[in-house]
Amino acid sequence: MCVTSFHFLKKRKFEVINLELDIIERKQKITERNLKITESTMNIKQQSVQLYQQTMQIDLFKNDAHMQSLARDIIMQTFSGSMITDQKETPFPYCADFSDILQKMGRRPTPILLSSLGKYIAKEYRAAFKEEPPTIPKYVAGANRQVKTYPIEHEGWLREKISAFLSTWR
Repeated sequence: MCVTSFHFLKKRKFEVINLELDIIERKQKITERNLKITESTMNIKQQSVQLYQQTMQIDLFKNDAHMQSLARDIIMQTFSGSMITDQKETPFPYCADFSDILQKMGRRPTPILLSSLGKYIAKEYRAAFKEEPPTIPKYVAGANRQVKTYPIEHEGWLREKISAFLSTWR
């Protein structure tokens, strides 16, 4: 009788572990599906911006390719930012962009500075938290890219690291 109940409990524990693994796999599939939906939404917004540009912006800057490119980039950054922050199921859980933080610190965010800072912060984040920083899709430099983001609860840490980096930056 005792041996039978032991085997029964062992079997139940094995079933619980299998159920937990199944739940983890399902959560991962849902996360992957949500990412694909987000990327699809970004592509749709990019197409709508291109249509808008073809109808409105081309007339304004028809002889200036640089201004057309600049207008497209500004519109896409606006659309991609609003698409990410408009999700109603959860509040936006990430810190501000580096460019916004740098401007508040009185620094001009150049592409070289932003790139170097991003690499430095990602390396420090991996060392401090033993994980990869999360990423979100964002329109950057003419294309949709996966951009590293940092949870809002690490904002104090992030500002400290940015200040440390800026003290060594040319």
